Amino acid sequence: MFNGSTPPYWSSQVSPKLTSKGETSCVLSPPGWCSQRRYHYFLVLDFEATCDKPQIHPQEIIEFPILKLNGRTMEIESTFHMYVQPVVHPQLTPFCTELTGIIQGMVDGQPSLQQVLERVDEWMAKEGLLDPSVKSIFVTCGDWDLKVMLPGQCQYLGLPVADYFKQWINLKKVFLEVAFTAFHPFCHRLRQGKMDLRLPSASLHMHMPSAPGGTIALAYSFAMGSWPKNGLLDMNKGLNLQHIGRPHSGIDDCKNIANIMKTLAHRGFIFKQTSKPF
Repeated sequence: MFNGSTPPYWSSQVSPKLTSKGETSCVLSPPGWCSQRRYHYFLVLDFEATCDKPQIHPQEIIEFPILKLNGRTMEIESTFHMYVQPVVHPQLTPFCTELTGIIQGMVDGQPSLQQVLERVDEWMAKEGLLDPSVKSIFVTCGDWDLKVMLPGQCQYLGLPVADYFKQWINLKKVFLEVAFTAFHPFCHRLRQGKMDLRLPSASLHMHMPSAPGGTIALAYSFAMGSWPKNGLLDMNKGLNLQHIGRPHSGIDDCKNIANIMKTLAHRGFIFKQTSKPF
């Protein structure tokens, strides 16, 4: 849930700049909460898939979670969560189990991807998400889930990809926009070669944000395009949020994405589609 402690410097400075663009007005209902008027619902999704080192091919989805997030309140209203039986590589590797926490017994006897996709469609219909008057969009942490993993496996199996999976919001791109707003003066001076990070921070002659991480190193990583390297862990750290559950659990990752979105919405951010049409 939202951490009510004082937000880090950079995140507390974001809202006025983001909402001054005039793209979409914020209706604060209840007080302090931004009404996400672009969408009625956000569908937070995070796949886990078969994996190994070196990587196996093809990868197959083994966990398929979706959280239905109300676009006005930013609260979770419904959950879809199923494990999926892999068929090309039916035995999970030790690496995969260690990374995801998914053991063999959790996928044995589970529905195939085709069956799970049918149940997703049934769930979408039951939740009213297929109504043309209801605007919803998927949200992922990165483009891999819906740009690579799902279409790749569907192509391999000869399955169609539903249209609602073809547009999404990449939370990493959202977060970079938020962080850029806070770090813009620092990034500009660094990229122009006007700052020497070998000097003590006091010699930078500017106020440095206290987050993400409270270090010049993280700000430098952002400026050079390599942050957030650790995805949700870095985003939670930057927003002073506790990480929920274990990393690389699909359902826990969805909960973290939803919590980050709720926090950004509380500070005035308006979410919009980041993916390009197929």
